[in-house]
Amino acid sequence: MFFCGSYSYLKEKVVNILEEIGAEEKKTFIVHTNQMKRYLKEFIVEKTGSLFNAEFFTLIDISKRITGIEPLQDFEREMIFKRFLMKYNLDGLSEEFGLIIQQIKEYEIPVDSISQPFFRDIIYRYEQFKSDRYFDREDTHAVAVRNKTEFNTDHLFIFGIKSVPALHQKLLRKVAELSRNKYIFLPLHFDSGYYQNYDHFKEVRQFYEELGDFPEVEKEEDINIKVSRYIYKFDYNFQQKKNENIKIVKTQNEISELLFVATEITRLVAEGISPSKICIIIPEIERYIPYIQSIFPSFSIPYHLTENSRFIDTPLYSKLFSIFELKRENFSRETVLNILSDELLEIKKTNLLERQILSLPDITEGLEAYKQFAGLWELLKTADEFPQEGRIEEFIHIAEKINRKFIKNREVKEFLDSVISEMKEKKLFKDLFKVITYEEFLTVLKTFFLKENREKRPDYETVKVLSPTSAEGNNFSHIFFLDLTTGSFPKISDEILPIGDIDYPYHLLMQQISNFCALLDRGKKLYLSFTEESIYGGVKSTSFFVEEIVRITGNQINSLDGYKTSSKWLKIIHAPLIKEQIPQLKKIWDVIKTIEKPKKEKFRLNISVPFPLQPTKFSVYATCPYRFFLEHITGFLPEKTVDMKRLPSEKIGEDIHGMLLDFYASMPERNRERYINETLPDMLEKLRKRLEGYLSQLLPYYRPFEKHRINSMITNLKEFVLSDVNRLKRENKTIKKDFLEKNFSNRYFSGRVDRVEVDEHGYYHIYDYKTTEKKINLRKEIKDKYIQLIIYKNLLNKYPVKSVGILAVNSRDGNFFHTVDDKEIEGWEIYLKTLLKQLKAGMFHPVENEGCSYCPFEYFCVKEVS
Repeated sequence: MFFCGSYSYLKEKVVNILEEIGAEEKKTFIVHTNQMKRYLKEFIVEKTGSLFNAEFFTLIDISKRITGIEPLQDFEREMIFKRFLMKYNLDGLSEEFGLIIQQIKEYEIPVDSISQPFFRDIIYRYEQFKSDRYFDREDTHAVAVRNKTEFNTDHLFIFGIKSVPALHQKLLRKVAELSRNKYIFLPLHFDSGYYQNYDHFKEVRQFYEELGDFPEVEKEEDINIKVSRYIYKFDYNFQQKKNENIKIVKTQNEISELLFVATEITRLVAEGISPSKICIIIPEIERYIPYIQSIFPSFSIPYHLTENSRFIDTPLYSKLFSIFELKRENFSRETVLNILSDELLEIKKTNLLERQILSLPDITEGLEAYKQFAGLWELLKTADEFPQEGRIEEFIHIAEKINRKFIKNREVKEFLDSVISEMKEKKLFKDLFKVITYEEFLTVLKTFFLKENREKRPDYETVKVLSPTSAEGNNFSHIFFLDLTTGSFPKISDEILPIGDIDYPYHLLMQQISNFCALLDRGKKLYLSFTEESIYGGVKSTSFFVEEIVRITGNQINSLDGYKTSSKWLKIIHAPLIKEQIPQLKKIWDVIKTIEKPKKEKFRLNISVPFPLQPTKFSVYATCPYRFFLEHITGFLPEKTVDMKRLPSEKIGEDIHGMLLDFYASMPERNRERYINETLPDMLEKLRKRLEGYLSQLLPYYRPFEKHRINSMITNLKEFVLSDVNRLKRENKTIKKDFLEKNFSNRYFSGRVDRVEVDEHGYYHIYDYKTTEKKINLRKEIKDKYIQLIIYKNLLNKYPVKSVGILAVNSRDGNFFHTVDDKEIEGWEIYLKTLLKQLKAGMFHPVENEGCSYCPFEYFCVKEVS
């Protein structure tokens, strides 16, 4: 039996056949991909409730079953080619030669027919090396075709395989002989553009007709399938028909694209769509990984990222691999800092080590720079023992030494043990590498880190992030296809080397077209998106697929300006959906939507506040109790952005605080001028280098502007220190050094005071450093933005505090010092007690303020209460 049509149609046919087969009869499925195995199993179990006496294979799986051969992995084949190509300085073409050998063998092209002598020579050498000792995938298929086998089955299902070169045809014929019942399921439409314009698809149909029977073709006219048939079809005699299942959106860049997707997924889940029925397809997933990891958690979206399930994507394993790269990176400061981890290493006080390494004078690389750090020095010396070239046993011995002496985490230690054991036992490595280079060893080692970490397999109830190939034959009801831009999808490499008469780039194009069309399945909702530009730079142009959908349906492209990248990830445009998750939010939302100006008392909630609070958190309450409730009680705190245009403000603040702490902690009471002249220039230069280290994280266009900001900061900071030391002398004050950056706490508050000064009468003066470039109006802003000063006074109430103030260390106009005295503080202390009483009573009403226009909760707020 032979069936052709959409995947929905084909899967229904599979279920119908299974319902007629006895449970005790053996069933064998051969499918296109491993992911398709999972989709088909899930569909069958969902529809029938069970699946007995059934096995699922890909083509290589069935060949391995028949032959008992474990073929070379792709990377192993590439390593073999790399060895032969190195003497021509062409080892970068090893992947391309892997494709060449695949084409030659799959399409059974005689090597002698290749016109280029160089290609022939490399292929002959590859085959001679393998001899009868090693088998690649195509060899394994060929042996399976020749071998006799005891394998058999009652019912053979061939599902989703729409590319069958000569070698695969022979294999499928062989397998078909092993069953008395054959069922073929081909996801092609014979009146589609891709079928009519590619002869190989016609050959596939002919082959399956010979293997099985004339096909039964899907007749249902679903609107999605109608659209799929017109893609790449040059018959313009049709009437456009709008398709409500397809939404096309244009966004600014990858970040705004993911913000749109996250918002839509949140809406779908609130409407009752299970996350397991939603998938996101991204052709080049790697570019999106950091932004997915930042954005989706802030929307509480459970997701599984296939590309993030490898060992190397887990921080500890990534740090472990970095240890082996230390020598290649010449022990650069960045690489050394990257390996530091109390959880990973048998090295004490790695946090202190990190600070000490950051303060090294002008050191960026070289092993000798770390001699003073005893435990770390031993590890680095061991990593330096890797030779530039040697026997593979030498490299393995050093890897064992690193694992034995320096790795603390048991799970990571066991992983590295298993890698080392496998490398020892791998006969290929011994035959291939009589001598191995350090770079080759790293390449081999990395392949183990790139394997799937099976402990991180997805939960069922997650949104799946997939490549286009992995998504084929899926069971999802809602599909987001991102990055539909030219060069991304369809993607055809210009570097594929032509062999014989095969137009392999065109073959790949047609496969991608059929993959895309297969997604346009019955009843599926599709969200197609593309970007105007990339966060990595460059203007993008629309994919051929988007243009085809617009041509066929007349659907409009929605330009989502509302999703332009902002400094906040969390867009509470979807607040009515989020409120369903938290009853307290629902209560407030019901108030907001029915009353224009609700009374304060409507926002009273009987909840527990997590005292003691940090002063910065309480300042949010002082500015707007409602925002405090959303951020610090419900936990909807906006995620930190990956801002690639400006320097990271938090890091800058930490670095400047650290420099000022070091400077003032060591400043003597006498000979201050000499101390400044000897110390300040070096400290400022170290700080400059540290800040310039962040420039590499920014988009190239913005680096010159931010470097100018760094220069201004250093100039302003120098002027501040000189002015500050003169002020201390003029006002006859001393810095209480045991209070520098000291933590204080009481029942309600806990915070770190930057600095306390003591005057000649014994009175205390509390100061907080601020690195902002904006002008400060302390008397106006102390009741909300700078209320932490009153809190610090409260924390130090057993001391004679005379004043509190701000030290604006980055002021551009030289206005560095802002203070209020004890008489003014007295009134603000009463205000602080009032706010605290209000917070303890559970009052969380909105307060309109200057920050409302850029508050992430703007769309979930009435702004005014009576």
